Amino acid sequence: MKKAQIFQLSVIVVLIMFFAEKYFQLETLHGYEYYNRILDITQSEQVAKQFLLLYKVQKLSEYLVLLAIAFASSRFLFTKLELKTKWYISIPVTLFASSILGLIFSLLLSFINPYYSITANNGLANYSEIRMFSHLFLRQSIHVFLAISLGLLFKQLESLLSKNDIKILNLLGARYWVFEFAIHFTVTSLIFAFVQVGQTRSQFALTVPISLSISLATTVMSLIFLNTFTKNAQLDFSKFADKISKCWLLTMGMVSLLYFSVELNLHFGDRYLNVSISSMLIITAILFILFLIITLVHFYFSSKNIRENIALRVELGDTSSSLAQLKSQINPHFLFNSLNSIYGIALAEKSPKTADGVQKLSEMMRFMLKENTQEKISLNKEIEYIHNYIDLQSLRLDTNKHVQLNVSIEQPCDGNISPMLLIPMIENAFKHGVSIDKPSFIDIALKCNEHYVSLNVKNSNHHKEKKVAEESGIGLENVRKRLELLYPEKHLFQVYENEETYEAFIKIELA
Repeated sequence: MKKAQIFQLSVIVVLIMFFAEKYFQLETLHGYEYYNRILDITQSEQVAKQFLLLYKVQKLSEYLVLLAIAFASSRFLFTKLELKTKWYISIPVTLFASSILGLIFSLLLSFINPYYSITANNGLANYSEIRMFSHLFLRQSIHVFLAISLGLLFKQLESLLSKNDIKILNLLGARYWVFEFAIHFTVTSLIFAFVQVGQTRSQFALTVPISLSISLATTVMSLIFLNTFTKNAQLDFSKFADKISKCWLLTMGMVSLLYFSVELNLHFGDRYLNVSISSMLIITAILFILFLIITLVHFYFSSKNIRENIALRVELGDTSSSLAQLKSQINPHFLFNSLNSIYGIALAEKSPKTADGVQKLSEMMRFMLKENTQEKISLNKEIEYIHNYIDLQSLRLDTNKHVQLNVSIEQPCDGNISPMLLIPMIENAFKHGVSIDKPSFIDIALKCNEHYVSLNVKNSNHHKEKKVAEESGIGLENVRKRLELLYPEKHLFQVYENEETYEAFIKIELA
């Protein structure tokens, strides 16, 4: 089972446990306390039972809606932010969306439940209706903001784990991350000791599990920090506003895990209204800056060994690639002479399609033997190879009326690229996206400019059983590894799959 699948399964298990816990709380102690609060106000058992049922439905519905918001943000918002690399607009956009949705939820909640300010821990608060609604609006907006942040956090972790080789995690090694965790635990314990001066040993011991949980969370955030602020195994502070916005929003996603775990227990009335939101944000900001600095400083002093590790991996990768290329160059003159003979026979027998196919195949083989041995080639040559491959496959599909092929390739394209990084996605589409008796489609869109090239390939998914022979060749996983080695921090590679379609997207910076 892949790491991303394990992560997704873990998230599902955690969600089931979360809703089970909240339901248990509503059915037992918290439900009983809420019933007593309403009974004290209305002096009617029937009314208290009705509002207790309403309260249970309300709270579970709120969690379901927030879960839907988290899923939507991870599915759509994260993808757009990552593709366009415009995280600097994420915070204002998230705040605006949270305010709008928070206002809608507040109006709906105040209309459904006139006792919305009452929870299991407080009765009727002595505040004006305007102020109570203002704090309801504030609370709902915070909930939406945290739900969006949580969705983005889960998508970021899933994106990291979907890679077969988690670069930062693996390059630094287990010793680095154990030491990182130890630093975070020490700092967190010192903070608790400073805040709770004069506590006994038993009281301090009670904070140890909390410190361990916080340290684990901040260590995970360290992985995200380094993934964002490093390039070629060195600290990189370019596009600082974009990167700091991304890290801050994902940190709030981590904070939301703690918040939602205790949200049902929080007072809405006196306790909630008297808590200074600004001070909470200030404390969160201080901790964010503190652990960000710790992470980057620790990485800085370890970066020399990391770069040596990367250099060794690149050297090993180049050696393996050279061996594979040498093995593929078996009797090239014999193959070209044979193709020329078949080409002449096809022309003599007046078979223009066969002759055209042989010519395309000959050009592709020449590319494989000459261009593919170079470190980088012209992007136009790579695209020419793609055209030849698509034309050759089109000859095979001419008689298949079930296949719809749409190709959009921009040309000319300036710049150089490592060979054979784009074609595997197109090969995969023709290999696994075409059925002889079912409707099939392949959509290929290649865009380029002086800064980057992007390729999006979408095809029908027929759930073919993959045989060993079909798994030969470069493959998408090998492309992913080559991108990690050749274009660190300069590429984006994503795959989306469902029951009907399979889609792969790659974007490479050329500069």
